[in-house]
Amino acid sequence: MRFLLDENVPRRLKILLENRGYDVAVVFPGESNSSILMKCLKERRILITMDRDFIFHIPKHMECVKRIVILAPSRKWLDAVAFVLKSLDLIKEAFKITNLIVIKHRSITIMIPQGFVIEFE
Repeated sequence: MRFLLDENVPRRLKILLENRGYDVAVVFPGESNSSILMKCLKERRILITMDRDFIFHIPKHMECVKRIVILAPSRKWLDAVAFVLKSLDLIKEAFKITNLIVIKHRSITIMIPQGFVIEFE
């Protein structure tokens, strides 16, 4: 899997994914959402973000971009990073049936129109 980390994702995740042999790129600060999606499409990368816009505001022609959206209170970001690393096999399987995976802390309530939701504590 090849990843693109949004600017709002803790950089620790980049280091940890690279240490496991994954190809990880990082979004330029201030890069537009459409540019981010286009980069994922062109480079065949999976976007990892904490931006809800990548759940609800995706142009139809970009819905094919694989996205992991992490929703967690700031005090739980490191727990979210650890959970992503531990769930990579599940994430890989889920991408066989959907292009959107939401990893959310149990304290967050969200209804998504499509995709796969994984909850952590």
